[in-house]
Amino acid sequence: MLSAVKHPPIDPTDERILNMVEHAIDLARREPILHINPSKLGIQIDMPSYDGGKTLIVFENFMKDTLQYFMIYQLMSPKFE
Repeated sequence: MLSAVKHPPIDPTDERILNMVEHAIDLARREPILHINPSKLGIQIDMPSYDGGKTLIVFENFMKDTLQYFMIYQLMSPKFE
């Protein structure tokens, strides 16, 4: 009899971050694809940077800002999958 492979449990922090990303991807799929590039309208937003903060809140804010950046520039649209 073969024993089932046991995977280590997912850390709650990892699960929280994965949920954030999955939620952002789901929202991006529901958004209509704009045929206008924001940078052609003169909208330029710097890519968020992460300074290696030691708290989860700092990292979560970085993730939220990054996902928002991706949504604005439509980098999470289905055509990029």
